[in-house]
Amino acid sequence: MINTGGKVLEKLLIKRIMHHLHETEFLIDNQYGFTPQNNNINAAMEARKFIEPQLERGRVVIMASVDVNGDFDSAWWPAILKGQRDTKCP
Repeated sequence: MINTGGKVLEKLLIKRIMHHLHETEFLIDNQYGFTPQNNNINAAMEARKFIEPQLERGRVVIMASVDVNGDFDSAWWPAILKGQRDTKCP
């Protein structure tokens, strides 16, 4: 059984951390998971905005989607927090 006080503290901490991330602009605009008012539909619509014009121009579009369990366990967090996509791990 989980302590009610612990649950309340957890919610407060999560809200404070998310507020800090949004205020300091650590999250990039393409962050859809774990952000308020963003979900997989928003991500799909963003992909569509990119793909449709390419197809209209007769170009080939290849998309890969991977859902890996524990994928953030080995993520390099400094690059994620800065929104750097091409930065390699040290």
